[in-house]
Parts: sequence; structure tokens; C-alpha cells
Amino acid sequence: MPIPSVLRAFLFMLALVVTGACTPEPSGLTDTGEPEDTGPVKDKDTGGRDTGRDTGDTGDTGSDTGDPPVEIDPGDPIEPPPYLSTAAIGRLTDELDDLVASTSSTIAVHVVDLDNGQVVYTNGADRWLKPASNTKLFTTALALDLLGRDHRPTVQVHARARPDGSGRISGDLVVTGQHDGTWSEWMHPDAGEPPRRIALALHRQGLRRVNGDLVVRGDFIWEAYKFGYLDPELEREEAASALWDALLDQGIVVDGAILMEDAPEPPAGLVSLSTWRGNSLEATSAIINRISHNEMADSLARHTAWSIDGRNDYAGHEALMVGWLADAGLDTAGFSLKDGSGLSHDNRVSPELVVGLFQTLDRLPARDAWLRSFSVAGYDGTLAGRMGGPSTRGRFLGKTGTLNRVICTSGILHHTADGHRYAISILANSVSSTNSQERQVHDRIVTAVAKDWRGGPDRPGVPEADGLLVQDGRLVLHLDPGAGSQGTEVWRSADGRTWLAEDATWHESDRVELPLDGLPYVKLLAVGPGGRSDFSDVRVARSGSGAKVLLVDGNDRWDTQDAENPLLQGHDFLARAAEALPGVRLDSIDNDALVSGLADPADYDAIVWLLGEESTEDQTFDPEEQALVADYVAGGGALVVSGSEVGWDLVEKGDAADRAFARDVLGGEYLGDDAGTWMVEPAEASFASLDVGMFLLPGYLVASYPDALAPGPSARVALSFGSPDAPAAAIRREDRPVLWLGFPAEALDDAADRQAVLMGALRALGVR
Repeated sequence: MPIPSVLRAFLFMLALVVTGACTPEPSGLTDTGEPEDTGPVKDKDTGGRDTGRDTGDTGDTGSDTGDPPVEIDPGDPIEPPPYLSTAAIGRLTDELDDLVASTSSTIAVHVVDLDNGQVVYTNGADRWLKPASNTKLFTTALALDLLGRDHRPTVQVHARARPDGSGRISGDLVVTGQHDGTWSEWMHPDAGEPPRRIALALHRQGLRRVNGDLVVRGDFIWEAYKFGYLDPELEREEAASALWDALLDQGIVVDGAILMEDAPEPPAGLVSLSTWRGNSLEATSAIINRISHNEMADSLARHTAWSIDGRNDYAGHEALMVGWLADAGLDTAGFSLKDGSGLSHDNRVSPELVVGLFQTLDRLPARDAWLRSFSVAGYDGTLAGRMGGPSTRGRFLGKTGTLNRVICTSGILHHTADGHRYAISILANSVSSTNSQERQVHDRIVTAVAKDWRGGPDRPGVPEADGLLVQDGRLVLHLDPGAGSQGTEVWRSADGRTWLAEDATWHESDRVELPLDGLPYVKLLAVGPGGRSDFSDVRVARSGSGAKVLLVDGNDRWDTQDAENPLLQGHDFLARAAEALPGVRLDSIDNDALVSGLADPADYDAIVWLLGEESTEDQTFDPEEQALVADYVAGGGALVVSGSEVGWDLVEKGDAADRAFARDVLGGEYLGDDAGTWMVEPAEASFASLDVGMFLLPGYLVASYPDALAPGPSARVALSFGSPDAPAAAIRREDRPVLWLGFPAEALDDAADRQAVLMGALRALGVR
């Protein structure tokens, strides 16, 4: 099946990065924002990565070791991470001052340690400067906080009445777009997919003829990446034309003409025929920030203001933003925001405000979705060709900005030497050098912060959270401490999204008992003389009155998947699955720990095995896992398998035993490596609460090539990839309670769809 154009574009850009080529500067320094430089990537078998320090940038090697707080009793709250010493701050300041002085631009810089609040460096940080596309940081942060990562703008279809017996409606067909910015090749194999789906839904309701006009109201975005300003009227016209063609393709004839109206609300007194939900804010924010999509950012700004205050304009967005920032205690005295994209030269922010935004989001549920929307130095987005050294590549996540004589770089550095996170904002106006020269100064500033200013031993290795189980009224955590650690910080969360230091405790054992106190999500940090490790994978366990389900983290590939998981952390797939299984009793475990006997599969009513994009190198199901699963299924246990490469691994690249496991245990046939879509819909009643689910999550999990499946002799189609002749997205055995998903349920882009699929799976398998 042909590669979608968005993937072709990314593979081209990836080749440029790999070969050392760079994306060209925009000619003439025009106000177009950043050049395109990213997209989802197909990478079946990536190897490990170099996690060593930048030996060419060692910085200070003195005695500022910053010893961790190990002389405390197990179970006590953790202490703040240590500060940089005055001497180290002085040496860093000297180096950064020289870099700032090396440019003739009006430059302001602010650097703060996010983990302890220490101001590491500041120079002109209270200046109110043009932020260019750093504006998008504010646009996406506000939307994700106020509307939520799962929020999906809609397109609503209304008429005076439903189609009559002949498939006609009298009067107009009214289509209202409420800022759906996803009719684009960045979100679908082609931009025409959303209007086709809308037309298909109407055809399925029996509509064949409209005895009136096609009235298109509100805001849309049509086609792919645009550098320019949002033109709502033009976008509406293009979306209307695409919708007209889609209706004709489905055999739906409109007798009248296309009429346009501004209002993003449908007229009163009409009957709802269909609602199309665009991609979630989590998905669209990643496109907005990583590739700096101006039109999508402007559309999101208007949508946020309209959704909260009913104002479909930038002034409403600015007023909403000012109040939100003030409520967070941030200084907005010189703040100005005239659009959502940053193309306006009238926008003003300060580096202090940008860093304050980072600090604010660090304590909000929207944090992880927002951070994952950033470009990743040396890997993708507008930072793909920048900061490729070992101390910054994959360690600096941020947002760039480019306008005439404006270059900006802001983000968070995950320090490879001391384990701290540093919020950095660099705003440069009145740039007289070339863009590339100014960017080099910014990159050198970030790289200077990334040096080892503390000295001392290496950081400990990342601990492994083997399993979290409910036993005897307690949460029992089994872990393997990181190499070189003296103990472990156990971080806990009520929702799997908000992680606060005050909820973390210190432990020195590999078996930790925790109370059942409403904090069911857990992740770990190892602490040793060299500082803190990166975070472990997330685990979850909770009691309840429903079925007892074991969540298995089988996605070993994530630990080597540099491009999508450059920090080799953030592995919270189980948290998303747990959120989608309300009322269900849960334990969670690593696949290797399950094979080693940490939990007994026979104790569970169902096992949900999450594999993401794991493929051939790590084996979706190795021989030991196949034997364990086969025994569990033979004993009557219910099994849900979730992953986009299972068929590729077991059938396309597997041996005879692998193919037999896919056929005889999972119950399916493998048709091909690419279903050609990122959307699924129900094919049986258990999944009726799902409308159309989307599983494209740039910045989190990009299931680029979902398995195209077909049911075996004793199985049926449970979910479809969207049309009667499309391959199965999921198959269910009818003789055993087994469901095989050809895509990762954990990648569905909102919680409601994940719940519809995973709770639907339990219903389909008879698990109550």
C-alpha cells in the first residue's frame, strides 16, 4: 500500500537529518514561521542510543557534587534536588554572558531549574520582546489546560428533518465547523478523509438528495501545512468545495448551491443528522508546535476563546490568556497577543513569562501532553537539525520562532549529567546577522547549560518498575533499583497525568508497600551520589468491584525508540489503559516479570497485553510468552492484544511457530503491513459507543502502519478500518475469549474512545 504523503515528507526530512543536511532558511527572512521538518516515521527496528555525556563539553569537574538526600528514613517525603553552587553559577554566568555579548541582536535569556526553582542565569529576562512562533507555546498551553487534551472540535450536520423514505430532505443541508483544523495531510492520509467520512455517515443514514442548498458555516482548515496567516473565509470556501465533492462521490446530490456563513453555531430548530469529531487537542498541539503550523495555531486560538467565552476572535483569546496567566501569578504588564501563531509583530512576551509558563504547566494535568508536542533537538520538528551533540540531542525539547529579524528558542533541557530539568527561554529581536548565525548562538547557550557543572560520579541507571499489585489491602511495588543508586523515589499520581514532588516518598527496598489511598499510578527515580536518574515506566494498580484485569507492558521497543521517545522515558501506556477501564480491579506488570512468575495469570479474569509498535527486534511474543499466553487462553482466560506490528512480526517475519500462534491462539489472518488509515469504527454491538476513533498521536505514539487483519475460521470482525471492503482493525475469536487489535488502543487520541474500545473488548469477551 502506498506510503501516505505525510510519511513520505517526513522520510525525506529524516534523510536530511541523518546525512547531516539542514533544512534551508526561509529566503528573504519572510514572516512565514519555521520551515517544515518533521512527521510520523516508520522505523520497525531501531537500535539502542548513545547515552554518554558530551565529552567535548565537560565544563567544570570540581567538587560541586550535589549529594542526594539519602540520610533519611524510608517512606519520608523526598527533599528538593540540590542547587548548583555559587561557584558553578558564576562560571556558567561568565560563559553565557560571553555568548550573549557575541551577538548584536537585542537578546534576553532566562534559565531556571524546574526541579528546585533556582534561577541559574538571567540576562534582560524582563524585556518584552516579539516571540515569533514561541507564541504557540501559550496558545497550546491555554487550550490544553482549559479544554483538556481529549477535547475534539466538531463539524455538525443539520437539516429540517431526517431523510424521507426516498432518501430526500426538503430544505438546506447545514454543515457547521467549530474550528476543526484537521482537514490536513498532517492528520490523515489525505485532507479529503474528514469530508469523505461526513458524507459516508450521511449516506449510511439513507440521504441521497438535498432539495435545497449546502450551507457551510463556521471555521475549518483545508489542506496541509501552510506558512501564512489564517484566512477563515478562504478556508471555509475550500472545505465547502471538498464537502460538495465528497457528497457527490457518495451519490448524494444537492439541488441548490453552496452558501457561506460566518457563525460557528448551527441555526436553531434544526435536526442533527451527524457529528464529525476532529483530532484531539493532544494530537493537533503536536503538529502546531513541532512543525510550527501557523493556521492550525490561529484556528486553535479562536476555538479556545469561542469555547470558553463565546468570542470567535483573537481579542477574545488575548483577554482569556491574560486572565489565565494572571491567575497563575505571572507578570503580564507588557504582554500582548494578537494571534495564536506568532506571525504578528505586535505580540510581546518576556523570557521570564515563558519560563513562568513552563513552571505553571509543570503542576497541571496538561503538562505531559504539552511537553510531548515540542520539537526534539536532533530528532524532529524545527529542531531536527539543531543541537545534535550528546548533551542536547534528544535532551532538549522546545519551540523555535522565526520572523523578520526575530529568532527565538525556548524549551526544557533534561540534563544528561545531573538529571535536573532546566527551563530555558532565549528571545532575540533586531537580529542583524543571518538566522543561522543567531540560532548557533542560541544552540551554544543551551549546550553551555548542558555541561557538567557539578562534576562527581555518573548518575544512577533508571530503575525498573517490575510490577504493581494489590495484595492484602495494600499496593505492593516490585522494582529493580538503578545501577549506582542508593535508594528510590516513588512518585505517585491520582490521574496518571499530574505528578507532584509532595506526593513522592523515599525508599531503599526492592519491595515497597503503599496504601490504597487514591494514588494508583506510580513511577520511579533512582537516586545516588551522581544525582537522579530519568523516570521509570509507569505502573498502576487499584482495587474495585469489577473484573480483575492484569495490564501487561510488553512494549520493550519503546526503550530503544529514539525518534519517538528520545528521553527513553514517559512510558505511560498503562496509565491510559487504566483510565479507559473504570471500575475494573487492576494490577500491572512488565512482560518479563510476568514470565518470571511475579504474578499468576490464572488469578485474572482478563489480561490486556499492550505492545504499541513493538516489532521483530524485541519480538511481540517470544516463545516463552507464547507458551504462557496459550496456556492462559486454553484455561479459559480472556485476552486482549493491542499493537500495530503483531502481524508483521509473527506472520510476515515469523517462523512456523509464530504463524501458528497468530492463527491458533490469536485467531486471525494477517493481510498486510499498512491499513492505510488512522481511524477505526465498530463492526459489532459491543463497541457501539465508539463512533470513529483516531489513533494518530504525534509526539506520543505514532502507529504509522497498523496491521490489516482478517478473521480466521472461528473468528469475526470486531472493529473495522472504516468501510465495508476495508480490512479488519480487530478480530475476535468466537470459540475462545480472545480479541486481537491491529492498532494500539493506547494510541487512540481521547479517553472516551479508549474506553469504548477497551471496555467494549471486555464486554465482547464476556468479562464483567
